[in-house]
Amino acid sequence: MPISIFSTGCNCDCCLVYESRYCEFIAENFPDDHATGGAFPVQGGALNLSGVFDDVENWTYQRDVCYSGLSDCIATTDTRSGLKYSADTYIKGIQSAGENANRAILVNPLDKFQWYTLMSFTKCETCTGDQTNALWFCFDYQDTDNWLALEIEYEPDFTTSPGNPDRIFLIRLWENVAGTIQLVDAPQSAVSVNLGAGANQVDIFAEINVDVCGGDDMVMLKIGTIGGTAEEVGYSITPINGGKIGWITRFASESEIGDAGCTVAGNGIYDKHQQIYKTAIYYLDSERTGCAEYSSPCCHCYTPNEYDITFSGFTDSECSACDEFNDTFSAAFFGHTTCTRDVFTPYNCCRWRFAFDGYSLPACSFYTENSGGIENSLHVYVDFQYIDLTAREISSGTIWELEILCNVIVYWADASGNDLSEEGRALCRLVWTLNDASWPPDCGLNGAESWSIISGCTQYLGDSSSSTWAANEFSLSQLCATIGTPSVEVG
Repeated sequence: MPISIFSTGCNCDCCLVYESRYCEFIAENFPDDHATGGAFPVQGGALNLSGVFDDVENWTYQRDVCYSGLSDCIATTDTRSGLKYSADTYIKGIQSAGENANRAILVNPLDKFQWYTLMSFTKCETCTGDQTNALWFCFDYQDTDNWLALEIEYEPDFTTSPGNPDRIFLIRLWENVAGTIQLVDAPQSAVSVNLGAGANQVDIFAEINVDVCGGDDMVMLKIGTIGGTAEEVGYSITPINGGKIGWITRFASESEIGDAGCTVAGNGIYDKHQQIYKTAIYYLDSERTGCAEYSSPCCHCYTPNEYDITFSGFTDSECSACDEFNDTFSAAFFGHTTCTRDVFTPYNCCRWRFAFDGYSLPACSFYTENSGGIENSLHVYVDFQYIDLTAREISSGTIWELEILCNVIVYWADASGNDLSEEGRALCRLVWTLNDASWPPDCGLNGAESWSIISGCTQYLGDSSSSTWAANEFSLSQLCATIGTPSVEVG
């Protein structure tokens, strides 16, 4: 049994380029003492790995004491991918020796591909030192000084329920250019993915799709619990065409250790920080019909992590905060969800959001007349909460909604301008729209699109509204002397 299968032709599987065989290889080459566990260095030693790993340093094959032989290799199947694996045999990087030092690199002949990995993460709940536990998935690797990588960092939240944390993963895009390692999207913070509460050691899948869509090179990560649903993170990239893929570990000295947890006598104690059970590379359907496909619930190609929303042309009138919107705001992906616009239809929506700092919200107040024409009889307070960009599925495709949300509180005022009693309050949305004839839409907004504005105070089902003035009189022109125009492009 070979340790891996490579096939760039059709002599094995027209779609499968590489599939690991860690468990089977261990079973066939080290069959006699499987009940005792053991670790075998990936580089050198008794294993003949010529042609499997192009470059490897500080990685081992591990067979836990729970391992029960060749039958263990086919006992567990990931229903999403159909890949069989064993959680008792895996490869892992040994104690971290610094960035780039612990790596396991494979040759990858494809420019467009799907890379699927089954693995686990664990983090020490009681340790007090540095607990960084991250893995770089180098999807475009040339050499130790030049690569592109998606980082998956495990950051469980033990505060809500000790022993049953929220399994949170932080996703970032890194690059190494001539030996300088840096975040591609700095200073943007990591994308946070919460896979729900459960055991500290969590088995996950990571599906990485590298493709060209709409003329743009992109990488999309789907990450989720094995057998569960997936969350998605996507980026546009500039490929370096390195021709290799692989992993580089980033974990601190205090990694999790624990009992193997099976009933075999003489249970071993093993590092649990990162364990890779299985990995495979596939042709994409766009390259060979019938091969691996990927889909985004939000976008035709991939779901951008953020959009840059720029307004220009706002000038103040009644509201002194209008010109504060002449700026660029980075709206981060907020989620795929159901949204309501009326009492009849729950809409399929995807949303990106920029939230203003609660301590420095753009805000203003002014006096205006009521419907009876009495001057300065109403005192209006406005504070702006966030900027939303929403893609909403409709029967004819997609409607994009760009909205600035604000709270409006209106008081009756006396002749001296003193507040008397509340006339009412409302949650008002200042909305621009853009139509797309398809769903999922092409999310590659480039700033050249023309947006249409909806006048007045737009409200959706569930929005508070008790102010007659806000419902009937409120508009951007009431606040601002000139209304700005938006420009939206992928961040």
